[in-house]
Amino acid sequence: IGDCELLAELDLGHCQSLTILPSSMGQLKNLRSLYLGYCTQLVQIPRSVGALTNLKRIDLSKCKARRSFERALVQEDA
Repeated sequence: IGDCELLAELDLGHCQSLTILPSSMGQLKNLRSLYLGYCTQLVQIPRSVGALTNLKRIDLSKCKARRSFERALVQEDA
């Protein structure tokens, strides 16, 4: 997915079989919106997502991966 450099919005909401995201997500430098709401089996978001400086909107409603996303942000700020 990292090859999609111009991707600005990614909607994976309600993908209940999704468990992890690839680390190449961090290469989506133009990504502004990421929708992962109701991905109830998603347990991990890669730390590379913390490098997405253009990311303005993220939906993690009912998503178990909320804590891993928070850790990715803290890692990037450190």
